[in-house]
Amino acid sequence: MLNVLATGTLVGDPKQRTGATGKPYVTAQARVPCDGEDSLLLSIIAFRDSARDALLALAQGDAVAVTGRAKLTAWRKNGEERHGLSVVAEQVLTAYQVEKRRSASTRGKAEQGEGLATACAPSPAPARRASAAASAAQDGGAVADMVDDLPF
Repeated sequence: MLNVLATGTLVGDPKQRTGATGKPYVTAQARVPCDGEDSLLLSIIAFRDSARDALLALAQGDAVAVTGRAKLTAWRKNGEERHGLSVVAEQVLTAYQVEKRRSASTRGKAEQGEGLATACAPSPAPARRASAAASAAQDGGAVADMVDDLPF
């Protein structure tokens, strides 16, 4: 088995089921884009409460990111061999959870007396870039030209 992080789009609504021991689990399938025009079918099964709840909050067409133990699968459909990936989800991340965390983080800072302007303030990267460019200019022109290509 290998550990993976896969992102894709759900191809159907997740389904809650109950195992022989009475323990609940959730299954879902997602289409994961691959190189070129092909895509991979990702079969997801979640036993953890947090992963189950996250999947059940989604519907067909929603984006999802899953991490967990994976195994490659293969089958034939209409005489054509197909490949997929089965994942036992340890964690599930959805756009809803990201937005919820962002708003909670902003709300927490506001409650501490910090406003949105502070929470969304730009990083000090432009100041670092300016000082790097100034020191590079002292070293010669070639290094100063490279500093302009830095992504920060």
